[in-house]
Amino acid sequence: MLLQGEETPGELGRHQAGQPTAHLRQARGALDVPTRTAEPWPVWLAHPELAKEVDYIAVHILPYWEGLSVDEAIKFVLDQYRRVQEAFPDKPVVLTEVGWPSHGHSFRDAIPSIANEARFLRRFLNVAREKGIDYYVMEAFDQPWKADVEGSVGPYWGIFDADRKPKVDLSGPIRPVRGWFGLFAGATGLALFPIVWFLTRARALRPEGQVFFAGLIQVSQLGAAAPLAANAAVRWIEATSARRSRSISSP
Repeated sequence: MLLQGEETPGELGRHQAGQPTAHLRQARGALDVPTRTAEPWPVWLAHPELAKEVDYIAVHILPYWEGLSVDEAIKFVLDQYRRVQEAFPDKPVVLTEVGWPSHGHSFRDAIPSIANEARFLRRFLNVAREKGIDYYVMEAFDQPWKADVEGSVGPYWGIFDADRKPKVDLSGPIRPVRGWFGLFAGATGLALFPIVWFLTRARALRPEGQVFFAGLIQVSQLGAAAPLAANAAVRWIEATSARRSRSISSP
């Protein structure tokens, strides 16, 4: 790549007043290798003049950033790929970025997960082979440095993690989390101790209250709900104990 950065379509492709050529035209005239600029699909459709300055169309189609679910993703990729092909029938079209993230924040209906990355890649690779689509998966390896510029999903588009270990299974059953049963059993066992402790000290509660808070403790093992659950349980016990004390001391 000779030029990387934020360039306007005018800077890339149009003949500008007072300048003999734009960047792409300069590069194409000076080199004897194919020249291109890689752009998201809407840029190609909005600025068809760029196609005059390249040897092939390099297009990014990332359905995650469209807020689509993984079940809608493949159709979207094929639809936009077809639109670009129809707009530039005399140019080869290459998908230079296509993929799905494994971690990070959800974007509308698009949910990053290892299972969804596996679903997307399996479906896309099969369709691409059937239709003869040239492509580059985004990307080979997770890149942690991208968190600073692309947010929580940026580092997690790789087929392999940052330690070069495969993240997704491209054959066989899709497992959302490797070793999930062991993790489930461990979390369940970890919750057992506070549940037992709670029930031995919550005799003032009615049975339905005991069941409710025991379940809340179990759920709280999943993460940030733990302090809230513990605080709510303590307040309920205190309030119930106070009411019971008042009823006993009343004449």
